[in-house]
Amino acid sequence: MKYILKRYFFNFAINPFTYILIAAFGIFISLRFFVGQQFFLGAGSTDLHSFFSAFPPACILFLPGLISISSNVKKDFPLKSVFIFLPEFFSVFFICCFATLLSVLVPVCVSFFGDIEISQVFIGFIGILFYFSAAVSFVIFIFSIIKSVGVSFVVSAFFLAIINSIHNIPLYFNQPEFLSSIIKFISFAWRFDSFSKGIFSISDFLFFASCAVFFYVLAFFIQEHKKGNKSAYLKKLKRAFLFSFLLFTIVNENLNFKIDFTSSKNFSVSKYSKKILSQVEDPVSISYYLSPKLKSLYPQVKDVTDFLQSYAGESKKVSLEIINPAKENIAKKLSDAGIRGYPIRTSSADSASITNVYSAIKIDYLGKSETIPFVLNISRLEFDLTRKIKSLVEEKENPVQVVCASSFANGYNLAFQYLEAEGFSVIQTSLPSEKSSSVDISFDELPNIPLIIFGSDKFTKSDCKVLEKFILNGGKVFIASQPYSIDFEDNWSVKQNESNQLFERLMFTFGIYFKQTLTCDISNLRITMTSNSDVNGNKKASQTEYINYPLWISLRAQKNAASGLSLFWPCAFDIDDE
Repeated sequence: MKYILKRYFFNFAINPFTYILIAAFGIFISLRFFVGQQFFLGAGSTDLHSFFSAFPPACILFLPGLISISSNVKKDFPLKSVFIFLPEFFSVFFICCFATLLSVLVPVCVSFFGDIEISQVFIGFIGILFYFSAAVSFVIFIFSIIKSVGVSFVVSAFFLAIINSIHNIPLYFNQPEFLSSIIKFISFAWRFDSFSKGIFSISDFLFFASCAVFFYVLAFFIQEHKKGNKSAYLKKLKRAFLFSFLLFTIVNENLNFKIDFTSSKNFSVSKYSKKILSQVEDPVSISYYLSPKLKSLYPQVKDVTDFLQSYAGESKKVSLEIINPAKENIAKKLSDAGIRGYPIRTSSADSASITNVYSAIKIDYLGKSETIPFVLNISRLEFDLTRKIKSLVEEKENPVQVVCASSFANGYNLAFQYLEAEGFSVIQTSLPSEKSSSVDISFDELPNIPLIIFGSDKFTKSDCKVLEKFILNGGKVFIASQPYSIDFEDNWSVKQNESNQLFERLMFTFGIYFKQTLTCDISNLRITMTSNSDVNGNKKASQTEYINYPLWISLRAQKNAASGLSLFWPCAFDIDDE
């Protein structure tokens, strides 16, 4: 065996295409990670999922190329037929391991720019070794069928491309449930994906191991068939092997044992979510509306797609479809569902434009629906999905009433959308003094529902008394107010709000004192100001200026604001604890 392996290794060593293939393999994986996710442009991250997910597509030409080189060695070895392909398998597998070892430089380089998950690196490389074993056996099987090396190369590359990408079909085209399951079952890339995230799946591990054995044994059967071996023993052996493989596959598919070795557990579905999904008795449809433009601007949206696939895979009742809003021309349909495009600025060397993009999720269940209007990462995606599905299944509402007591009342539409996206059922109520008919509801008529108040300059003396009574009777209130008014229509000037004094006195009775100050800070939001006219109103070439606006304070992430907080024209106040 050692002598035969030396012949294969010598054949690889003297063939220049071996080095070309290894170099191309490493370059492709490096470019997919560093360039594909814009690592050096600030959009990428040190998460190595995209690094490992580059291995399957890199193997499409790499493995058929290596087998083409190993085909130069004549298989005239003094070995039993069942072992005839073993030296070729081990030699090609070794070259794959060598190429993989060189790719370790990528996570090493990434570690200089930030923290990496060592467990993800370890599990990812284990997974790629098992992927290699199955893929190498598959390509050897194809080469054993077809005599021509060139045709074998093309056919094996074609089928590798299919089994590495076929799992994407159900995401873009509606498929019957059984067909979707079959497609995902035969996809090598789908099986490898859990390893690339740092999750060890016993089912996927056994899948690759069984495929390596399956295709190797099939290559042996093809070899025996070409020799004219039609013995009864061989026929019985074929039946027994195929029956055993089928039985093993059925048992393996019912194994759902996974261990997430990563510290963040971002790609694992929690036990609580699994429990909620297990209670779903009717089909749940998850539609992810994703603009292709967003993929290039924010590569992390791929994590959203990956998690949605994992989430939907936890229940046969849950289906996932990814939709291109522009292609489907369904902007109005999304708008009716409370989903609006998010404007982003794109620029080139000679022009700039505003583009509406979508990254929204719509959940449908028994004629009812919930939405996540915009999502860019998976930091709280599972929480939102599970909460909304739970709300649909259990038909429970979380009501909150909102009073717009500001002259800028029409500017709170986005606040309503946000509250609804967070799972609240918004009831817009009015001030008692503004109740114009029996149809209107004033906030004091719903004493058991939490109250949110935006602004306060419309409060009359009677309104203040009603609010005071509402609070003293145990009502829950959140108030967003300040003693100033902003001229939004002109120059954003700030002035004392004389009509707010009655409300300030009410706050005073509860020990809250507004200071006559405005807070500003060096940590603030940047405003994009665009103009196409001069100070006299004459048209001119469009100009853009970026201004740091100190009255829009940006707070960093902290204990009571995990994602940070933006404050607009904040006013300081004192609280009398007594």
